[in-house]
Amino acid sequence: MILRILKKDLKRKKGMNLILLLFVILVTVFTAAGINNTLTVLNGVEHFMDVSGFSDMVALSLGGDVTEDELKQTLDEIPEIKSCKIEKTYMVSGVETENGDEKFSSIASEIQSLSMCKIKLFNNENKEVSAPDEGGIKLAYSLYEEWGLEEGSTVTVKLAGKSYEFRVDGWFKDVVFGSPFMGIDRFLLNQRDMEMILNDGEIADKPGYCVFIETDDSREVQARIIEKLPNMTTVTRSTLEMCFIMDILIALVVLIASVCLMAVSFIILRFSIGLTVSEEYHEIGVMKAIGIPDRRIRLIYLIKYAGIAILGCFAGFFISFPMTELMLSSATKNMVLESENPVLLSLISACLVAVMIVVFAWSGTAKVKKATPIDAIRNGQTGERFKKKSLMHLGKSCRDSASFLALNDIFSSPKRFLTVLISFSLCTLIVLVLVITCDTLDGDGIINLITAEHDIYSGYFGENGLDELIVSGNNFKTYIDDTQKELDTLGFPAKVTCDIMFSFPYSYDGVRQNSYFLYGLGCKVSDYQYRRGTAPQNAGEVAITEVKAKEIGADIGDTITVHFSSGDKNYIISGTFDILINLGNCLRFHEDETAVLNEPCYGCLAAGMDFTDNPDGETVEARKKQLREHWDTEDVYSAAELIGSQIGSVIEPLSSVRDLLLMITFAVIILVTLLMEKAFISNEKSQIAILKAVGFRNGRIILWHSLRFIFVSAVSAILAAVLSLPLTKLCITPVFAMMGASGVRFTVDGISIFIIYPLIILAATCTVAFLASLGTGSITARDTASNE
Repeated sequence: MILRILKKDLKRKKGMNLILLLFVILVTVFTAAGINNTLTVLNGVEHFMDVSGFSDMVALSLGGDVTEDELKQTLDEIPEIKSCKIEKTYMVSGVETENGDEKFSSIASEIQSLSMCKIKLFNNENKEVSAPDEGGIKLAYSLYEEWGLEEGSTVTVKLAGKSYEFRVDGWFKDVVFGSPFMGIDRFLLNQRDMEMILNDGEIADKPGYCVFIETDDSREVQARIIEKLPNMTTVTRSTLEMCFIMDILIALVVLIASVCLMAVSFIILRFSIGLTVSEEYHEIGVMKAIGIPDRRIRLIYLIKYAGIAILGCFAGFFISFPMTELMLSSATKNMVLESENPVLLSLISACLVAVMIVVFAWSGTAKVKKATPIDAIRNGQTGERFKKKSLMHLGKSCRDSASFLALNDIFSSPKRFLTVLISFSLCTLIVLVLVITCDTLDGDGIINLITAEHDIYSGYFGENGLDELIVSGNNFKTYIDDTQKELDTLGFPAKVTCDIMFSFPYSYDGVRQNSYFLYGLGCKVSDYQYRRGTAPQNAGEVAITEVKAKEIGADIGDTITVHFSSGDKNYIISGTFDILINLGNCLRFHEDETAVLNEPCYGCLAAGMDFTDNPDGETVEARKKQLREHWDTEDVYSAAELIGSQIGSVIEPLSSVRDLLLMITFAVIILVTLLMEKAFISNEKSQIAILKAVGFRNGRIILWHSLRFIFVSAVSAILAAVLSLPLTKLCITPVFAMMGASGVRFTVDGISIFIIYPLIILAATCTVAFLASLGTGSITARDTASNE
């Protein structure tokens, strides 16, 4: 008998059971993918470093200013070093390529053959990369994607006035230089091609070194290396992990979305199971009237939902694998991300979902105990609501009948529509958080976290590039004067400034470290923004980043000692600032500290240009294009373009994730609306029949049912829009803090957040609600007495 009842139920409610099955599949997919993604992300960079053979820290000397004998002697004198691997590499003047009308270049470029590498590099299949063929070159994926290269493209390596053309043979994943935050690009050549370049003699005598060090005391090793070889840069394992923060950001966004979608799916499942039981009081009353006990009735529903759970979890288990790969596809291109036992984790997730659904079903069927045989006559209805009054009154309402009925239903049964509200709000919120994140990274709102605001920025430093300038900071004075004269000649009068970067050892509280120091040439230190305190007021003061201040335990008013080649000097910390360069490892000098210009500098971010004739935005954009043509380079940027060049090409993958989640949101909205509307029609059959009996037309009834979802969807869109910025700050600010800037000013496009995306989701809801409510047309006035 139980089987016959189940068979009849499944046949009678095909639509609702199918939607429930889809939700089970959905929740299984997101639970399995979410758990796999969580573990993969948490262990991602650590796993990448382990399989690459990276140790505890790396010491870099890429400019040929340290000999191999000096390096080995220094390393031998540091007892904290357990072991080390010395990798030889060579810096070149630059590497450039043309892609269509665009020209790309890499200023800080180092080349080597694969045999020189002391760590493992990987291809797109996470296998060790092979050496390029003769005449070929390979580069890191981040640069490969940024330049829009394909296999067979041509790349030119510049070396002391000579140029060598190579064919692109592919890309690789590089744990050391694969992130844009390192600021150095690695290129692999064939062994014979490398020997050919070395035989030219221009770089053979000036090798650079990457020393991979294994130690239990990275801080002490850093201090000793900086003390004896102040021109070397040291990067610890934890610092290198942060260089991949933008790749991790994408994975974390996917993880947050997975958790939210899991929550939506479970909420809908829990509510739909309870609603289904409430709708079937008639059937339950009949079964009780013929003597079937409560436990057997509950067992019928339990078997039904257990069957749906097993079938849905089985399908979701297999679908979760491609979904996991799809969600992490952007991050896995730049890192070796692998989940341990993904099949086992997905199987456990699927079983967990099945158990939870059965538990939900058992708890939801507790209402069976309240049903009596009389419910077979009443069809689950208990008459008027005498205990509470409605918030709305028909006699006092000026609304039309359809909108009044819709609003009255929402206020009379808030729990029923709260499920729809939460589901729609969470789905919309996920999309809006991604929209704000993309707009922030793709706009110019965070330019103050990189440098000061200017009309345009230039990375063009003459035909010989930075190599000629970084010998001494004073060379940048000549560069600024020459550039201003050149701009005047072109009819673009402008004031040119630039942030010069130095690398000096310094001491605080007895601990010696190395850090980058910024000096604004041609501008005032007060032109930059500060978090706390003030800008340095004189040459004896410096500003420090919040990240660096916390790391060394210093604060405003404390004194640090900077160790110049000419001697030591004390500086008082006047204030703190945020910066998205070198993971916040920076300090800033006052403009009167001109003595630092006699020191060799590390480089320059970009020259800032402010046109003195106050041109409008269109004119500035036109001048930017003209300067690109004049200098034959793409390294002339707007603020947004400069931000993109510094934080890496994360906008495109984030936008892809946003579009994917928007489609998933549509799918959830369609399923929720269909499920709820079918349940409403089934539960309100007699009310609809009465309305038709008193003269309501089909159009008014369809409008009534549609308006309920439209009103709830509109409220959820407003709620999501209001909560989007606080949630973005809560979820995304910690990521920027790890990059060196916790005071991020997020860009909120009011049109997108409050109009475009809410209207898109509202339109989808209206369409689905209308189509689903067409089912009311099959109900006639004769159904008022139907109690089958």
